[in-house]
Amino acid sequence: MSQGGRITHHYSRHSLADALVEVGLGSGQVVFCHSNIGLLGRPAEGSDPQTIFQVILGAFQDVLGKNGTLVVPTFTYSFPRMQPFDPDNTPSTCGIFSEMIRKHADARRSLDPVFSVAAVGGQARELTANVSENCFGPDSFFDRFHASNGMVCNLNLDAGSTYLHYVERQLLVPYRYDKVVSGLFCLQGEEKPGRAIIYVRDLCNPCTEFSFKPFDKLATQVGVAKKAKAGLGVVVASSAQASFELIGRTLPERPMLLTISDGQEVVLDFRPKTDYGISLGKDQPTDQQKLFKLLTDQLAPLQRQGVTGGVDTTFAILGDLLPLELSYLPTGSPLGNTLIPERWVATGGWIRSTQGDIHLNLQDYPHLVVAHSRPFSGKVGKNLLEEHRFPMDATLLDKNNWGIHLPDTMTLPDNEYEVSLQVEQCFGALTCGRWHKSGQEKDAPPVLLAIDLGEGSSTPLVAMVLVLRDLAGWQPRCHWTILFYPKPFAPQDLRLANDPDPMELTQLMPKGQPTVVNACEWVATLKNAMIDWDNHYQVIASKAKGSLQ
Repeated sequence: MSQGGRITHHYSRHSLADALVEVGLGSGQVVFCHSNIGLLGRPAEGSDPQTIFQVILGAFQDVLGKNGTLVVPTFTYSFPRMQPFDPDNTPSTCGIFSEMIRKHADARRSLDPVFSVAAVGGQARELTANVSENCFGPDSFFDRFHASNGMVCNLNLDAGSTYLHYVERQLLVPYRYDKVVSGLFCLQGEEKPGRAIIYVRDLCNPCTEFSFKPFDKLATQVGVAKKAKAGLGVVVASSAQASFELIGRTLPERPMLLTISDGQEVVLDFRPKTDYGISLGKDQPTDQQKLFKLLTDQLAPLQRQGVTGGVDTTFAILGDLLPLELSYLPTGSPLGNTLIPERWVATGGWIRSTQGDIHLNLQDYPHLVVAHSRPFSGKVGKNLLEEHRFPMDATLLDKNNWGIHLPDTMTLPDNEYEVSLQVEQCFGALTCGRWHKSGQEKDAPPVLLAIDLGEGSSTPLVAMVLVLRDLAGWQPRCHWTILFYPKPFAPQDLRLANDPDPMELTQLMPKGQPTVVNACEWVATLKNAMIDWDNHYQVIASKAKGSLQ
């Protein structure tokens, strides 16, 4: 609208409401809205922020009525950013309209430390209360929104929406997986630990970067998405369930529809890496003591916990000594009360004084970064550094924290340090090794021998491996299965992935209830096998035969 050649305004509450009706919104609906309200221009009612907010909210309320509900994203990404989440005070990162809805007296906000939403209207409480810890799983806000046959309505954006990540999860796209992130909730002034499960893509695979443009084009062409002019901008809306059905029909032919790779030939090869270029080969020493030293030297610096490159390398070495059958459980798979994490590798870093003096070069000692530590870079005081100092048997699986294993002999003379922890994380798999040997007596109770890969000193692991290698030709009375696995996972929780479907560990055992033996008891008194290897070998072999007989 212009007056005397001067533009006075671009839209009003009434004209915006007309645009919302034109794209399909109506009384009683649940509407999820992403927005960029500045592009609408100047409203007739006034240009101060509170007036603009009331104009836009009023337009939605005029169309939806008292039984309708407007929901906006108030995402914070708090836990992935290692920040606490306070539903009453943590601001939204999704723009001014989202933040003003969050602060509205009648708004209800979901207790989601990553993808929270705020709602006003008739179903605000039902949509936001007691949501699942899985941000896109059953009973999450997005699951309830889908069940309500809600409408996605965006202001000055395309037809894409965070709701489409829920669609991806429901339709099991091949490039995303569930991931646990933990942190602290701040509830009425009290801190409470918690976690969330987010649906992420493999950051090491750039072709999986999301893009809503292909969906916007397709949805507009087939009439699922409708658009209308509003002021200087545009309103676009689509039915959640219609979008779900459209994507479901399209993905078989265009599996990368919701990524930048739509229309391209993409090969997603997520099979676990098995060739690490490390092998004992034919050059392994024939002298038992020399082989013992070679193995301990190779395994000692490896990070042999969690889902790490060190675990993979350990199995590559052990595979030259024992007839191991490797099994894999992919990233994102449920295990006990957690999920298999991403494959984690420490690539470098340092601890140095603020004057630049290197105290510890983590490029040379990557195993001193705690397994599954978050990357970190910054200046820290001596006390804070001590808080992030962990023993060698610690991991940070599901802890969403950073940490280092400082040698016991290392002192911290300075008051402030520069710390850099460099890590890479990508889709991978939990690797376990299994060796089964049939016994002489068919009906004898089977034995399960569980051996963790250990941490720090590799002496116990090497001692057990060499004894077991020499027992390969021995015929026991009972059937036995030896399972090598990395901590902190527990044998009773492990599911070993065999094609085509993962199977419970007990299904991989011979029939009968197995006796579980802790092989670490064989070497409980092992101090330094290099000093008296022959004697230690005989003691361990005797205990092994006794356990496996």
